[in-house]
Amino acid sequence: MQPPELRHVRPEDDPQLAALIRAVMTEFGASGPGFSIHDAEVDSMSQAYSAPRSRYFVIAQGDRVLGGGGLAPLAGADESVG
Repeated sequence: MQPPELRHVRPEDDPQLAALIRAVMTEFGASGPGFSIHDAEVDSMSQAYSAPRSRYFVIAQGDRVLGGGGLAPLAGADESVG
């Protein structure tokens, strides 16, 4: 078995990542109105984090996405706020 690797998100990761995000948020009760679980960008994290100063990373083992996290400027806020 190959070791997990940390890498930039790829478009082919999007379906697994969306399923993982939705499963974990639901598990922790973050599934009601107003939570990001309902945001369209969850289905395409590779695209959502393709803007300048934005990055999304995944931990993957082979073709399986195990987790992820991203950094980006906060829309509508001062450019120094992420």
